[in-house]
Amino acid sequence: MIEAAKPLFAFEERMNSKMDRLYRFHEYEIIWNGDRQKDVTLIIDGETKLIEHKYRYFPDKIWNDILVEIVQDIPSNEKGWIHECQADILTYIICQGEKLDEHIVYYYDIQFKEFREWLWGWISIKRKLQYITSISGYGVTLNLSVPLDDIPENLIKRYEYDL
Repeated sequence: MIEAAKPLFAFEERMNSKMDRLYRFHEYEIIWNGDRQKDVTLIIDGETKLIEHKYRYFPDKIWNDILVEIVQDIPSNEKGWIHECQADILTYIICQGEKLDEHIVYYYDIQFKEFREWLWGWISIKRKLQYITSISGYGVTLNLSVPLDDIPENLIKRYEYDL
């Protein structure tokens, strides 16, 4: 594991425990089996759903976009999760609070495969794209900022985290 990624993994572990509590509240069967394809498998009313979690944390600011990882590590040109993930649902989770005492404010469930298909079309017609590089995590990542308001309503649903 890359040393710089350890705090990120610890944060994700804390937030995963909060999502686990939410899933248990809704009486979903939960299989934490994360890999490059998904983070968790939920069984809902007998139907299996692959879920990918993406967390966004800022202590006192909430962004109105989603960061889509295009390249996971620029020096090695490793593909980002938008290419590799095979989840049914992308759960984009907004977190706030003090470091080590973060909480989930709300989250979006995004129909992932339909979102990815929509995204490639959106990129091809969008005149000004905003790319953001990040050096936390696995290396130097290249992310695309996608305004939440641009995502078609039939692909995204917002939920309050009220536990």
